Amino acid sequence: MNRITTQINAKKGISAEYREVLTKLHRYTSGLVTVQEAEKILELPKGKVTKLLPYLASSGWLKRIKRGLYLLIPLEAMSSSQWTANDWLVATKIFAPCYIGGWNAAHHWGFTDQLFNSTVVFSSHRVRKKETRLGDFSFIIHTVKTARFFGIETIWQGQSKILVSDPSRTIVDILDTPSLGGGIRHCLEILNDYFSSKYSDEKKLLDYTDKFNNKAIVKRLGFLIEEGKINVSANFIEKCQNIQNRGFAYLDPSLPHSGKKNKRWNLIVNANINDFIG
Repeated sequence: MNRITTQINAKKGISAEYREVLTKLHRYTSGLVTVQEAEKILELPKGKVTKLLPYLASSGWLKRIKRGLYLLIPLEAMSSSQWTANDWLVATKIFAPCYIGGWNAAHHWGFTDQLFNSTVVFSSHRVRKKETRLGDFSFIIHTVKTARFFGIETIWQGQSKILVSDPSRTIVDILDTPSLGGGIRHCLEILNDYFSSKYSDEKKLLDYTDKFNNKAIVKRLGFLIEEGKINVSANFIEKCQNIQNRGFAYLDPSLPHSGKKNKRWNLIVNANINDFIG
């Protein structure tokens, strides 16, 4: 989980009245607060709250993430002290219903050591911009139908519930959209670490693939397993072969659409993964 460290400069002292306000906000929120939530918690009219929150932000006690959304800074933080803001928490607040996936989930489950600057969020909300920046945070939003909200686990940060794709769902998501796994080469690294981990579950992987109803997933899966010489059970490749259809798919749809046809897996191999394997 990515954490961004920020300096709090020129943090002003606080009166007993404002300390009580902040104490309530900390007590009844997850560390993020909207204007509407502050109205209910503080039992104040909207007009007063819309002035109060910006004032507290200018004094260094809150940080504005976007219009109407603020991040609370710990009361014990002193002038010029450091504090950490959590991108997963911000994503959950803004894009819910959603879950964290892609390369972030792969890192969470230990399938990669690589860290990326953006957080991958799968949300049922359609957004105008697939890539967006809010304050210190950068997000990549991938729209997913509510019918595909399965294979998701809950993790907790304090009192806040955050949803993240489970290990097998993480693999299916990045094989469906390799760019969200950092590209097909990085997907191969993730796949290799998945099958060598305690989370490896061949049956669940194929069950999830079947629910997606996207044959390109199993084609990429079988191809990468064979090319990467990944250790799987004796009949797993045969099962993958039986599931795939005859239509051709691109190994990595985000790359130029040219390459040799692999008739065994009905893939157009438009990415060279041999250097990575070697």
